[in-house]
Amino acid sequence: MKANSRQALLIFLFFAATYLLLQGAKPGYTVDANAAYQLTQSIVDRGEMFPQVRLKQGVLHALVFIPFYTLGDWLAANHPDSDPDGIRRRAMCWMNGILAAICCAVLFLLCREMGAGLAASRNVALAAGLSTMMLPYSRYEYNKIPAMLLLTLLLWSICRYRRLGQRKDFLFAGLWAGLLVGFRLEFLLLFPGLIVWVFRQKKSAAFSDLWPGILAAGGLTALVVGYQWSRWGGVAGYELGFNPLPFEGLYGFIFSLGKSVFLYNPILLLLPLVLWESRRRDWWGPWWLMVGPMLVFYGWWSNWWGGWAWGPRHLVPLIPLLAAPLAFGIGSSHGPRRCYAFWFLTMLGIFIQSLGIAMDFNDGISQLYRQGVTENMLVYLWPFGGIANHARLVAQTPAALLDFGILRYFLVYASTRILAVALVGFLLAALALLKLRVSCEDTPI
Repeated sequence: MKANSRQALLIFLFFAATYLLLQGAKPGYTVDANAAYQLTQSIVDRGEMFPQVRLKQGVLHALVFIPFYTLGDWLAANHPDSDPDGIRRRAMCWMNGILAAICCAVLFLLCREMGAGLAASRNVALAAGLSTMMLPYSRYEYNKIPAMLLLTLLLWSICRYRRLGQRKDFLFAGLWAGLLVGFRLEFLLLFPGLIVWVFRQKKSAAFSDLWPGILAAGGLTALVVGYQWSRWGGVAGYELGFNPLPFEGLYGFIFSLGKSVFLYNPILLLLPLVLWESRRRDWWGPWWLMVGPMLVFYGWWSNWWGGWAWGPRHLVPLIPLLAAPLAFGIGSSHGPRRCYAFWFLTMLGIFIQSLGIAMDFNDGISQLYRQGVTENMLVYLWPFGGIANHARLVAQTPAALLDFGILRYFLVYASTRILAVALVGFLLAALALLKLRVSCEDTPI
């Protein structure tokens, strides 16, 4: 247990330093997060908890952002020549960088709780954090990152409850489920499957042990849905409606040349094989209960590809859950070829994500639209997809204009403070990675 905690802490420190160093210099702005930002602004600056701000999917994003909004205010006050609104919006992105780093640590703990070895769990957490869409989305203020963390925590708590049968683990599972709905209302779809799973439990503990978790999930959900309904007479945020069947979206997630989840997260190419090999493991049922409904829902949504975004944006919360089973497919028992394939796909993914963070995806898509490219062309045709488009634009852009985080900050605002922050962050990331490399041998959970 102590080895797990130490490894999780090192993983968090590595990714916290890495993600914050790679935060883009351009002030964050996305339509989805703008309403949450306005609500936070109303709460902090005017003390209004119920302004006429129509939130898209959940109210908790605005509440969690309050400490970082205050940090942005403090930074703006100490830098009079800066853009206060831009700094506060950038602080919203810094929050997602921290939350994404926590999620990488929880992903490691999830792999361990599912029964994977220590080294394999660590490697999957590092690979997922560096080579999947977790990296570029840690730079934007979408509520996908908080939802990703809570969804990973939910499965981790469920796996712990299956193993230990303790009431507190199911209580935490209910807490994470309720908070998850507070960020993304569509995760209500998980509740029916989880309720069925609860009633099928055959543990010796009395069923009454489960009620605190059920009440936590139901109470938080009722508060969030009640807030949305009382303000606007319904739950909003799912533009363009839904298709009659989910097959178009499911096909696109797998096979489209512009938005396939496998193109933007190459390590997931190993997932079908690993899932087949692991079909008799204890985590198989709860894993599908959480991943399956959301894949179908996003496939059903007419906007399944996520609109203006890097890759299939709606699937970002599922990335850690999709990556976790890989820890069972890269151990020494599977031979060196599987391991070589995993690290090759990891390096390929790092290259792809480096294209994604080299410039704001909004700028890349804007250039395509000015050239007459349509959204269907962007989604289904490789030459106009995000990866090919960014590769072309990065090759044409001077290196000094690329947005590789802290380096771009220094080129725009030459300052010894920025260099000092960069040095501290780099040393912290390097030290954490070095400690991870000399980890102990596999230990029991």
